[in-house]
Order: sequence, then structure tokens, then C-alpha cells
Amino acid sequence: MLCLTSTRRTVLKSETRSKREKGVRRRVEGTSRTPNNWKSFLRDDMNKTELFLILADRIKDMDNASSIIVTKGEDAVCNTARDRSGLSPCRHVEADTRLFVHTKDAVLEGYKTVIIKANDTDVVVIAVSVFSSLEELGLLKLWVAYGQGANARWIPIHDIVSAMGPRNQVRCLFLSPPSLGCDVNLRPFRGKGKKVGMADVECVW
Repeated sequence: MLCLTSTRRTVLKSETRSKREKGVRRRVEGTSRTPNNWKSFLRDDMNKTELFLILADRIKDMDNASSIIVTKGEDAVCNTARDRSGLSPCRHVEADTRLFVHTKDAVLEGYKTVIIKANDTDVVVIAVSVFSSLEELGLLKLWVAYGQGANARWIPIHDIVSAMGPRNQVRCLFLSPPSLGCDVNLRPFRGKGKKVGMADVECVW
């Protein structure tokens, strides 16, 4: 599953994004040349929106034996025929939370082990919060592949939840639930950067 972040103006990140350096607007089409400066290109929300739509259409048309599901706005498309009623329409604005809608769908399809590739501490904390609910549906193990290169690690969410104890205690990690479909305000990480927050999570396991 490939989850592409929506760029709707209601995202809580909009205020932060508005203070950043502006990117260069380019019309994105299937025949467009690859940008020379990706950082500048990705700073413009419209660039990303158009790019994600093209990627979704290209992936949907791929001839592959494995099913690849990709988000396309509020919808989800797939390169093979399958039921997507549980995936779309989906109004989660952030990929951080929306990917767990896809995780639930995978569990309902019979998958017992799920691996999430992410480099965001929000995803780790959300995973810890929702694991018990997914476990009730049949999930046995949930891993988050976190980091890149020499810093890459596999975080066993199932072991963290087991070590933390009661389900209600795990859910107290959140100030606001992931069901809001927006960035999560993490009480344990308030006032801390990503690296410090990640170190706090690592202390659990």
C-alpha cells in the first residue's frame, strides 16, 4: 500500500508550511521533465497534488501479480480487482493516520503481520495506540521500519504494547485521537524534537 499525503488547506500543518520558504510552481503532467530541485518542487502543495494524482494513475495501470493500493485524494485505487469499500472515501488528511485505515483493511483481509515503512515518530505512537484494536481483529505482529541506511531499525509495536500493560494506559499516549484525521498532538513529545521523541519511545523497548 502506498499512502500519499493530502494537501487540503484544513491540514493543521498549513500554518507551519506557510512560514516556510515558498517553492516554485510547475505544472505537473505525464510528460513533464524531472525537477532539478526536488526540495523546491515539493514545497509547493499544488506540485505535490498533481504529482500524486499522476503516480496514483500510473500505479493503478501497472501489470503486477501483487495488489498495490494507492491513495488518490479521498479515494483508493488498486492495480487489481478487489473490494475497496473500506478504504474510500476516506477523509483523513494526513498519511500518518490514513495508513492505519489501510492497515485495518489488510488485517480484515487475513494478514497476521504488517510492516509499516515510516520516518515519523507520530506513526510510531499512533501504531502503539491502535495496536490493541487491530489485535482484536486478528493482527499478531506490527512492525514499523524506521529510519534510513545505518540508522534504520525495526520497531516491534506488538512488544512495546505488551510491555506497556493495560490497553487504557496505552491509549493515554494521545491528547487527540487519530480518528480526527489530522496531525496528532502528542503529549509525551510536547516541546521536544523528533530525535528526542524517538529516544523516549526507544526507552520502552
